[in-house]
Amino acid sequence: MQVHTRQVTILTVGRLGRAWQEPASDYARRLGRMVRLDEVELRQEPLSGGVDAAVRADSARVLERLARLARGGSSPSVLVADPRGRSLGSEELASWVAGQPHVAAVVGGAAGLSDEVRSRAGLVLAIGRVTLPHELARVVVLEQLYRSLKILRGEPYHC
Repeated sequence: MQVHTRQVTILTVGRLGRAWQEPASDYARRLGRMVRLDEVELRQEPLSGGVDAAVRADSARVLERLARLARGGSSPSVLVADPRGRSLGSEELASWVAGQPHVAAVVGGAAGLSDEVRSRAGLVLAIGRVTLPHELARVVVLEQLYRSLKILRGEPYHC
């Protein structure tokens, strides 16, 4: 299977804590050897104003950034990590990634994301049925995109 993906944008709400920086950097470095990789961290709305307000504000920032990517001439295929999404195996995810010139993977913050963001996605991916810390979800999304490209290239991946 020929790989057509040339660009991956990781769009996350919130910053990585120190404990997550090393594994995220490792997979970002690996992924960046195969595609143009952009990582964008958006400000996370404080939960002190309420979860609904945080979801609205965080989602508005995500939608604005996706619109900016589209205006830049590279309308990405959007993947949203969300526990309400579809559970796919690595091979199935690789099949979805195949042929997508630009994938924008969105990981929400502590409050989650709105239905509007999920409706913008070509794929809403459940990493699992459990809710994960957004930092861990970011690491898993990076790893799974890396694994997908390895699968599509026919290269072994076992660690």
